[in-house]
Amino acid sequence: MGNDNDQNESAATQLLHSVLAEYIRRRDAGDPVDIESFCMAYPDLADGLRSYADGEGLLQALADPASVDSSITSSAETLRPGAGQRTDPAPQADFGRYRLIRQLGNGAMGAVYLAEDTHLGRQVALKIPRGTGTEGPEFLQRFTREARAAAQLEHPNLCRIYDAGDVNGTPFISMEYIDGPPLSQCVGVADYLDQRRIAEIVSEIAAGLQVAHTRGILHRDVKSGNVLMKNGEIPCVTDFGLARMEGREESKITRQDSILGTPAYMAPEQIRASQHQIGPHSDVYALGVVLYELLAGHTPFQGSVLVILNQALNDRPPSLQKVRADVDRHLADFCLQMLEKEPEQRPQSMQAVVVFLQQWLKTTSPESKTQQAKEKQAREKYELMKSKVLSLIQRGQYAQAVAALEKMQQLKGSVAADYSDWASKKLPEVKKLPQQLKQSIPALLATAKQFMHRHDYGQAAQLLQDIPPDFRSPALQQTLDKALELQEEADLLLLSLQDCVRTKQLEGIEDNLKRFLKLKPGSKFARDLWDSLQSYDKLPSNQRRYRFNEKGQLQPLSSGSIWDNWLLWGTLCFVVVFGLAYGGIMIYILDGMRTLAVEVNEDWLREQGGQLTLSVDGKEHTISAGETIVKVAFGEHGFSVKHNDTIVHDPQTFTIKKGTTQILQIDASGMRLAAIKMASPSQLVQEQDSTTESDTAAIDTATVDTATVNTADTGKSSNPAEDWVSLFNGRDLSEWRHFKGGPVKQGWSVQNGEIRVTGDGEDIMTERVYANFELEFEWAMPNGGNSGILYRAGTSGESLSNTAIEYQLFDDPSHPKWSDPKFRSGSIWPLYGSFVSLKPRGQFNTSRIVIFGNQITHWLNGTKTAEATIGSANWRNLGNVSNKARPNYATLTSGHIGLQTYGKDVRFRNLRIREISINMNLTKSSVNVSAVNEPPAKSIPFPENARFIKASYLLSLNRSSDNQVASNAYPWVSPNGLMIWWTREGIVDKSGIYQATRKNVDSQFENIQLVLPEARIASISPDGLEIVCLCDANQTGSMDVLGSCRRVNLNVQFPRPQQITPFKNVVVPKGTAFSVDGRQLLLNSSRLGIDGTTQILRSIRSSINAPWSDPRPVTFTGILAEAKWTWPSLTADGRHVIGGYYGKDKSEEFPVVANATADPYRFSNSRPIMINGRQVNARCVRYCAATGELFYCRPRDDVPPYKIWELWGAEGSQ
Repeated sequence: MGNDNDQNESAATQLLHSVLAEYIRRRDAGDPVDIESFCMAYPDLADGLRSYADGEGLLQALADPASVDSSITSSAETLRPGAGQRTDPAPQADFGRYRLIRQLGNGAMGAVYLAEDTHLGRQVALKIPRGTGTEGPEFLQRFTREARAAAQLEHPNLCRIYDAGDVNGTPFISMEYIDGPPLSQCVGVADYLDQRRIAEIVSEIAAGLQVAHTRGILHRDVKSGNVLMKNGEIPCVTDFGLARMEGREESKITRQDSILGTPAYMAPEQIRASQHQIGPHSDVYALGVVLYELLAGHTPFQGSVLVILNQALNDRPPSLQKVRADVDRHLADFCLQMLEKEPEQRPQSMQAVVVFLQQWLKTTSPESKTQQAKEKQAREKYELMKSKVLSLIQRGQYAQAVAALEKMQQLKGSVAADYSDWASKKLPEVKKLPQQLKQSIPALLATAKQFMHRHDYGQAAQLLQDIPPDFRSPALQQTLDKALELQEEADLLLLSLQDCVRTKQLEGIEDNLKRFLKLKPGSKFARDLWDSLQSYDKLPSNQRRYRFNEKGQLQPLSSGSIWDNWLLWGTLCFVVVFGLAYGGIMIYILDGMRTLAVEVNEDWLREQGGQLTLSVDGKEHTISAGETIVKVAFGEHGFSVKHNDTIVHDPQTFTIKKGTTQILQIDASGMRLAAIKMASPSQLVQEQDSTTESDTAAIDTATVDTATVNTADTGKSSNPAEDWVSLFNGRDLSEWRHFKGGPVKQGWSVQNGEIRVTGDGEDIMTERVYANFELEFEWAMPNGGNSGILYRAGTSGESLSNTAIEYQLFDDPSHPKWSDPKFRSGSIWPLYGSFVSLKPRGQFNTSRIVIFGNQITHWLNGTKTAEATIGSANWRNLGNVSNKARPNYATLTSGHIGLQTYGKDVRFRNLRIREISINMNLTKSSVNVSAVNEPPAKSIPFPENARFIKASYLLSLNRSSDNQVASNAYPWVSPNGLMIWWTREGIVDKSGIYQATRKNVDSQFENIQLVLPEARIASISPDGLEIVCLCDANQTGSMDVLGSCRRVNLNVQFPRPQQITPFKNVVVPKGTAFSVDGRQLLLNSSRLGIDGTTQILRSIRSSINAPWSDPRPVTFTGILAEAKWTWPSLTADGRHVIGGYYGKDKSEEFPVVANATADPYRFSNSRPIMINGRQVNARCVRYCAATGELFYCRPRDDVPPYKIWELWGAEGSQ
């Protein structure tokens, strides 16, 4: 039935439009036409026809334009259908005390004459009604109303009314005669094209209309034709012919549902004849049309009446930037805001229009631009000072950093205030760093020795190199030198062995291979090579014919290797990883993010016939060799191991011995395993040439088609796209700066989405610094080209190259160094390199850099070109090349990314970076990904009575490991209730985001770890990988910016968040909250220190990779509807929003809830949440539907100010 009604209404509307079009056509043709005859012919449309006909200026304004003498300088008023039947007074005739001089124009309510007031001897504009429709009482009341309304107004930008009355029953209005053209004649004229001039005119019009609105008078027909330019300079608003006095009975004179105004300038509510919606914002809309018209040269909507009306109701105005390229973006955006369809989205008063335009005029004045340039220059100077301080801190030069901060404290000026405050806050922290570092050195040295014992010399060196030289003890320095020496030796041996295999020159490499296996016993490349070489050992050297596969790998002389006897059977549905341990066979079993390492004694296995079988059935894994059978099952206890009649739940290690010989051991492993693409089980053994402790290949049989190649050994990344951040926006170099600070100088340009070196210039670099990362980019250059990508770059040298590591870009066969691989593209210039073919000139090459700690790898077009260890002896010996000393090479742990300008016509594109987090907590087991990703087994709706019981203190979360006093607050819980995040703040230390897990709802949270330092008040996406929080994203020293980031998995910390651009203008942001699908976010804006209110905002995005929308405010109804809501969050089913509500003195908050409505920005039935039968002083309430629990934080003390907060929980009570 509803569809039939809609179709009937649509048909009636179309018929009405057709009849009106015919009516207008006849009037245009000059045919005598009467609207009543149309009403008689179409009685069902009579109301609509009369409404259109009675609407002043709606149809006739376009069908029969006013006849205005081209020499007349005054304005013609809005025309009205039906006028022109009566003979009007002729010029030069007397009309009472007025002598008519000439007609100025015809309007909707009559004619306007230039006349002389014979009593006062002055010229006036005399309005006299005319024609049919002016005799009735309704018209006379409307005419009188106009006079009364306008007579109350006095303003330089409003036309003054002198007198009103009648002569022999003909009413008139005598008003100020304004000598000047209508503004409509100035549109597109050269003198009126300047944007500042336009803003001045519109601002003055708005000021005049504000006076009218203050008196309760609405114009309702604001347009350029109703504004006269007095002496061509001062705008004056005229023609209050449609004026309405708000709140008075006169406002009801207009016929109900009639449309009054000029179509091109009418607000949507005027078109709909919604009298109750028409207000000052309707005049604001019309003035927005005038502003658009002056800027663009035409009104936003054009065409026939019906087309204009339809566009005004349904279409967005065309972009001003597309119509006029030079229009100021802020002015254009404000103009479109004035033209919003919904009245509440426009500026709510003419005063608001005046304020904006005056502020815009102020900020765009030449004086303001000069001041802005000075402030920008000062800010760049202070940013450079700040960058140098941070660089000193990173290098451990604390004394110099303290001196620089004390100097920054003395800065004066408006721009300097923020930097001075930052220095004041930073100074106490930096002064404590030396002592803190000294206290941590023993633990760092012990950890480094653990790395050494595990043959991970590079990681040990990286850890110790982070300690400034002045703080290194002799023992520490000795350990560092030893680590660098061993890592360098291993690197050189590996390069030599790989080169021998590549060139198939294997004679005499056994000694080097033995030494390398002693240094890196876990290298699968070396073990495989050794095993293959041993198969040839029985043959005389002159009879050996080494066999290589298509990949260049040495093949054993005969089969029978233990690896050929592997059987993999059963229903494989988990990740299984095979690799080599130091003296045996290692199996890694993965269930989600849980990893078990199974080490089997290889000699014992040979005694059993060399066959090991692994079968998988659901959660149970069976490992069998000979008569030995071990079963491993994953479950609620973590994992269980069964051997014969012995069952052990969740052991740290499980060992089987035969006599004194260990034959099998199982323990939990925190290893992170990358997957490699497998075509068949026969490809279990893959060559890997990494320098890590144990190289493994991983097979994910559940996702074999989508697994990707391990990034340690290819030039391609396996990381998802969302982990990467673009270093170039494709439009400009706003994200880059000159290496000495300030904007990019000459020699650089952006063309077709590429960065181009166009001439002699100087190096440029990113704003940010980076430490450990993967960097990918594409580049092209002409013959003779020379450039480079610089990283971990400082800013203290004469060029960026002098304090950076360089990825060489070079294509000049005529150069004398062309034959040296250290100078070829892809090299670590000028230390290590190799020969790799480039793409044809003009085509883009692909490059990749991986730097982690002191380990560097370069790739070019998918081939590894260089590998090195920073700080090694070879590195130091080659550190001075071409008279360019690079003293910071061995100590640089972070720095900028830079582009070099050594040659011309070099092109870069698709620059992107992914930061690598280092998890130094080596003793903790992996986080079970099911703690976040497993769907809840049940969903308990939020109790409608909003009552909770059994409030409990969360002891395991409130107790810090070192028993120091700390505040624990602002909880966030995963959808299934098994993982929790919160903010921990010390009385002195900075805030950080912590996470913990629990096995089930009845157990305590444990495995507490810091996941994001220097951040607070966070919410986490449903998958546990994205965080939105308050942080110091802009490095100002203050955690007051809403930022976000994503991490790779649950076992690593989050990288440093980046500011969320759409939230930059949120006033004093506080808490945020994800929806259960991760595509909505609620925000809390606290204006308590400004106007005593708070505001809840809502933002959405189309997917987890899409940007957030501009946040919009939400409203509440019910008993708690005031602007006092805080810390909002949505329940899982989206039916409720819960949060806090400020008490009378704003020192206390209590939990509240409201119901969702069909409008996503309105919530109803707001009411308090009761805990143990009463309201409690609590913050940041979060409800978990999977467990029916309420999490929140409470102050430890009852008396404000509250310094220590504690985490609590409660259960729902229906």
